Amino acid sequence: MGTCEFAAIGWLITLMAVIYTNQKADNRETRKEVRGKVDQLADTLMLLNNTATEYYMDKNRSSSMQEIKIHESFNICIRIIENLYLADKSIGIQENFDNLFELITSGDFESKNLIPGEHNKDLCKDFVLEKEKLIRNLEQWFSKKFQK
Repeated sequence: MGTCEFAAIGWLITLMAVIYTNQKADNRETRKEVRGKVDQLADTLMLLNNTATEYYMDKNRSSSMQEIKIHESFNICIRIIENLYLADKSIGIQENFDNLFELITSGDFESKNLIPGEHNKDLCKDFVLEKEKLIRNLEQWFSKKFQK
């Protein structure tokens, strides 16, 4: 083998290393972006849970303002879930989200018949349980996708 062959092999190894390093950097960047969305969804779900609990429990609440906050939180969650779904269609949290939506918005939500108070505590506990299931499934999905 001559000098040209060694130089060509050296350049080929260098090119492969650059491609590999670039690919790993892209994967890390994608992981960071998705982690940010996961954290944002968890934070929004916490805000949603707190607002919904206050809406159903606090007799001194501003119902119209809380209804708006609940709808806003749901819309933010939907947008984040759609973005995560674009990253990986196997995310599998839609059922949990639909259940949470149904729990919060069913019954007397946005109704003049709603009477806030302690009698709604079991419903509010269900919010927490469904939110936690959703977050747990979200974290499991993230771990499977990025902790290989």
